[in-house]
Amino acid sequence: MVLHQALRQGEQWRILPRAPAALVDPPRAPRTEMRVLDPTQVHTLLDAAHGKRLEALPVLALAAARAKGSCSACTGAP
Repeated sequence: MVLHQALRQGEQWRILPRAPAALVDPPRAPRTEMRVLDPTQVHTLLDAAHGKRLEALPVLALAAARAKGSCSACTGAP
């Protein structure tokens, strides 16, 4: 991003006739299919986190994922 901004500034100052970074498309991240934990994996994760300092992190992540899944199931969204 810094290089892109510097080249654009050079174009604005008329040092460069055209900013080369503006002529290319940025690479896209490959789309990957979402992996879902099965109930056994969820229990293993929660058991591993139990009593640890960051125990709330996987609990909140699982609750948020469940809420999102519930909402998309209600609306019919993917």
